Amino acid sequence: MPAIIKQQFRTENAANFVSSFTTNPTYLVLGQARPWAATTEYPSASDTNPLPPEDTYSQLYRTGRSGLGAKRIQVADVIQSAPRYNWVTGTVYTQYDSEDQALFGKNFYVVNSSFQVYKCLFNNFGVVSTVEPTGTSTSPITTADGYKWKFMYTMSTNSVLKFLNTSFIPVEVDAAVAGAAVAGQIYSAVVLNGGSGYTNGSSVAVTIVGDGTGAVATANVAGGIVTKITFTSVGSGYTTATLSIAGGTGLVAYANLAPIGGHGKNVFDELGAFYVTSAVSFEAGEAGDISTANDFRSISMVRNPLGDDNVTPFTASTANLTTRINVASSSGFLVDAQITAGSATAYIIEVQTGYLLVNDVVGTLPSSGAITGVGGGSSTITSLVQPEIYRNSGKLLYVEQRTPVQRAPDQVEAIRVVFEF
Repeated sequence: MPAIIKQQFRTENAANFVSSFTTNPTYLVLGQARPWAATTEYPSASDTNPLPPEDTYSQLYRTGRSGLGAKRIQVADVIQSAPRYNWVTGTVYTQYDSEDQALFGKNFYVVNSSFQVYKCLFNNFGVVSTVEPTGTSTSPITTADGYKWKFMYTMSTNSVLKFLNTSFIPVEVDAAVAGAAVAGQIYSAVVLNGGSGYTNGSSVAVTIVGDGTGAVATANVAGGIVTKITFTSVGSGYTTATLSIAGGTGLVAYANLAPIGGHGKNVFDELGAFYVTSAVSFEAGEAGDISTANDFRSISMVRNPLGDDNVTPFTASTANLTTRINVASSSGFLVDAQITAGSATAYIIEVQTGYLLVNDVVGTLPSSGAITGVGGGSSTITSLVQPEIYRNSGKLLYVEQRTPVQRAPDQVEAIRVVFEF
């Protein structure tokens, strides 16, 4: 049985994902301090060619072991987004088309130099655009090149700084635009077959039959063929409209019906905002929770993790995911080297006077006894401090594996991740 997933389903899922961050603690995790190493499956893997992530339980365990630190993603750190199309002179922009199933993915809207977003209602029958749309009128704007543009919104300064990137734009609501939308207006038509035998002229009357009122259109006819149809009055209230011209035969054309509620009523559905951008900044050591003495190669997202007791939901703003091994002496131990304590092994993230920070723990680290390091260092464990989030608790939503990024005490890493629904 034929079926289709509508794009509104995708925008709804994107909206629900954004709102879910309010009640579901979700963390962006930095991990993988050790260099990527080649495997049998990926023999070319290296720090310049990162190991590709996999949707497997093995990947889940590897990601859980390699965590360095985590920061909670607040609802203000996520926003619905759409692909970015900058206005550039000399470009033919796609006009809005109510029948085009591939509309989303085409440049039917633009961002101008003032970070204002406009939807193209009419492209003057496919001419190049030479006049940048400007202004915030709630009525469509006609530029000197014959284009008709609908102002949708202006990006807020915060959104420009936090979310805007070269590929995606943050999508925001302009209440005035939504409130002024008029349902059922028709701004353009598409001629699929111009037919034959029609009376030549540049303003031949077009009959419009539909459930709205007030729309008026004329046709250009040359050699008995309808070449284009122009709306001189857009009317209102149309959810169906058929176009015809007296005197000839074979015309196949359709009116571009407005989205439900009118152009500008629902910016998310109208621009296809079925993407979500998250933007989180890791500022230096985040109050000591995330080591600045090493690098990271993995970014992941974990939702609803538990605290170190594996019972209590973890809700703090940041989390240290390394194990602190307090030792009698940390002399001689080396960063990134493996340590052995009892039957357990781990890798050193940071060496400080009197303690080691480790991750990639395999087995159970003892709270006392001997500890030795590959390449140097041996001592006695005096106590352990476990990671603040219980390893592998919560749901792993996303994994990205990268080339190394070195952290530093005076550094900020702004990390953007874009999800498609």
